[in-house]
Amino acid sequence: MIPKDIATQLDESYGKEFVNASANVCNLLNNKEKYLVNGVYAIKGQGPHFPRKIFIYRNKEIFFFQNIGAFNPDGVIKEFSIFLSKNKLTNNEIIMYLRAIYEYLKDENGMEYGSEIKKDK
Repeated sequence: MIPKDIATQLDESYGKEFVNASANVCNLLNNKEKYLVNGVYAIKGQGPHFPRKIFIYRNKEIFFFQNIGAFNPDGVIKEFSIFLSKNKLTNNEIIMYLRAIYEYLKDENGMEYGSEIKKDK
């Protein structure tokens, strides 16, 4: 369950109007978790042509990745490094988050999502 104020932030951060991205949020650390807790999340617009993006929710703050794993995996890794430089995580948290990001990048490898979407990035 995503609180309305967070859902609004997610929809705005996704970068496309009226795609209802906040309705498609998945916890990448525990896909059975239905509440917003500290972790790494995937988000996508409604429909198969919208790419998945990720964000980190930690201590009631959102770090939204601007890069898309299917198109720019090295950018995602660089952004995670920026996140780490600004946030103090335990070694276990770093490993868990990195594992989730790795799985996201592995799943996104080779995805195209349509040429028009890719042109935007």
